[in-house]
Amino acid sequence: MKKKVFVITESQYEKILLYTFGRNKVKVYLDDIRTPLDKTWLVVRNYQDFVYLLNNIDFTKIDVISFDHDLSDITNGHEKTGYDCAKYLIKLCMDNQKKPPFTQVHSANPVGSKNIISYINNYLKHIGEEPTCGVAFVPHN
Repeated sequence: MKKKVFVITESQYEKILLYTFGRNKVKVYLDDIRTPLDKTWLVVRNYQDFVYLLNNIDFTKIDVISFDHDLSDITNGHEKTGYDCAKYLIKLCMDNQKKPPFTQVHSANPVGSKNIISYINNYLKHIGEEPTCGVAFVPHN
């Protein structure tokens, strides 16, 4: 039997299906530690789950993605961060000629935050869109 790689819980997977096939839009909160007080956020804890989510949901069903930078996600000696997640999002957008969903950054890491914001906003400028990614505060516990 293969090991389960992803840590998306069964209830979260049900949320993904609901948002994918329903009328609601999902709010994605990428963070390894914090959990938003607003329970309507879909919490994604690491790079692998983020990639899984993006590969299994229609972008039009994502309302917002809120990024943390430091994910404490080390695979094969390489740390995967929120910046890696942002790069994956933009690669998917480029490969499929899509505009990314609305994005924001809630990370406490100022350098990491700036890198994520710059990367996403540069892509938005490249496709002729207004750069809208910025810092946000999402109340959490």
